[in-house]
Amino acid sequence: MSKSDKRQPSSPREPVQIAVDEAVEAYLSRRETESKTMQGTVDTHRKRLNHLIEYCELEGIEYVSDLRGHDIEQYREWRRTEATEKVDVLAPKTLQEHMKTIRVFMRAMESMEYVTPGMADRVYVPEIEDEDETSDDILEYDRAEEILSHIAKAESGKAEEVVWRLFVGSGLRLGSVHSIDIPDVHLDAEVPHIELRNRPEEGTNLKNRDDSERRVFITEETAEAIEQYLQYNHPKVTDDYGRMPLIGTSHGRANPSTIRGMVYKWTRPCELGETCPHGKQPSTCETAENRDKPSDCPSTRSPHDIRRGYITHVSGGGVPPRVLSDRVDAEPETLEKYYDKNNDEEKMEPRKELIERIMQDEEEVNY
Repeated sequence: MSKSDKRQPSSPREPVQIAVDEAVEAYLSRRETESKTMQGTVDTHRKRLNHLIEYCELEGIEYVSDLRGHDIEQYREWRRTEATEKVDVLAPKTLQEHMKTIRVFMRAMESMEYVTPGMADRVYVPEIEDEDETSDDILEYDRAEEILSHIAKAESGKAEEVVWRLFVGSGLRLGSVHSIDIPDVHLDAEVPHIELRNRPEEGTNLKNRDDSERRVFITEETAEAIEQYLQYNHPKVTDDYGRMPLIGTSHGRANPSTIRGMVYKWTRPCELGETCPHGKQPSTCETAENRDKPSDCPSTRSPHDIRRGYITHVSGGGVPPRVLSDRVDAEPETLEKYYDKNNDEEKMEPRKELIERIMQDEEEVNY
């Protein structure tokens, strides 16, 4: 056999392009043909993978081959904090089982040549010790204010300042900020506020669907930042449904990952000119040089961590749970379990001050 007759090694083939929802159906069809797979397992996987389909639609990811490791990582955070039902944060055990399904799905996609080899290994499945443990990740309110002060100078009147002011000053969820249209912003009202509306048929969902619809007052600084942004820097581009989003890009509504990236970026110490707590130099740090993957830095925090810090701060200031519950769209019990990180003494102090203030007012009236 001559050299020319020998089979030459083939180069890696490009993944076959297939829509995410079609890829999910192909996977489920395969599982259904496996004799050892129970129908209940198929149903469970379908329910879990429907969240992946929803996420890809929100992010504008058309083909399963377009998914990258950082997309899966951001999807995990979205699934944990945004795409939950009945609870405010997905239980660690539930999240673990969910991500196991994503990993199995990606292995099947590799074998079908719908994604590049190695994608399944990029799916992080969190380890847990206690099924009922909750996350302690938080961006302390004082630290958030410090970062916001820097952003207000570096990005004055721009989208990043508006996003940070909405998170830090209102404790909003990422999905809420993503859903706001310009007509939902009422700067000229007696009390400046934003109106949150659930529009699932137009690509923007609120956490608790219609129950999450409400009016949220905004600070004077937030109103001023929005006004400057709308006047000088807003791209004035509508989304696919003809709506004018508050947080826009040259292509329309900013994706949730774009907004999330604004938080990841500014919670990196090096972005603020601070010394890296991990002993790295920005010039040689792969994460610092790669602006598209700021979440790889151990110091980064998510929008949900800002929300946790806001709620802890406001709770510590003595705001009654029911009042705070209505503002941030979470049950008082949920706030206590997942958000309020004040210790018992810190929780006692605002109660004492509130009761003493009420008693003092009553004494003055009686007098």
